[in-house]
Amino acid sequence: MGQFETYEELAKSNKSTTEIVGRYKEQEKAEKFIFPDLLNKLNNLSKEGVSICDIGCGCGSLVDNLIAHAEKKSSSLLLIDSQSMLDRITDKPFINKVSGKFPSNISNVDKKFDVIIVYSVLQCVFLDGNVFNFLDNCVDLLEKGGELLIGDIPNASKKKRFLKTEFGLNLHKKTSTVPVDRLIKDDFNKMALDDSFLLMILSRYRNMGFETYILSQDKDLPFSFTREDILIRKNT
Repeated sequence: MGQFETYEELAKSNKSTTEIVGRYKEQEKAEKFIFPDLLNKLNNLSKEGVSICDIGCGCGSLVDNLIAHAEKKSSSLLLIDSQSMLDRITDKPFINKVSGKFPSNISNVDKKFDVIIVYSVLQCVFLDGNVFNFLDNCVDLLEKGGELLIGDIPNASKKKRFLKTEFGLNLHKKTSTVPVDRLIKDDFNKMALDDSFLLMILSRYRNMGFETYILSQDKDLPFSFTREDILIRKNT
């Protein structure tokens, strides 16, 4: 079973929405900081009447806040995820839902977007399929001046650096039974997203004419010590 199918089944369970979208139950309070962080990073998201697309939107706090914000700003919203995940999300006149696995499910999407959000999804794409096919299809959906935020990317290199600090080591001992030596080995792990892969994303889309940036996560976010965001902006 792939990552998409795993989350599709999770959405049918009785677990909390925090657990369904891949976080720990005790991180529920930290989820409230995610949407304000997106507002700080996506200039277009604060504008009136923009078109927004959330790919792998999940359910729960983040998408609920996005819906409330879109309604307040008179913006349109396209949500893409499995049907079982979308069934957990309220219906509104300004919301369109497309079920299925991106990008094979977007043949009928004929518009461009001012904002595209891909939050805590890239690691699933990395394990399941072709990251660059996925991202190429994302940037193809951007309007001129549009912004794509690839958020909450686990970075194995960043995690190793964090675990080599006193604070990181102590936090790890409190929250995990995995020996830290196993996590900070300097050998290359081809199954992990790392600095080299994130920098390759930046380089690829700069060469295609986009502006790209690595953004740090606010310390209050659920996985801020080991994750980063990438912003891709289409020039006007």
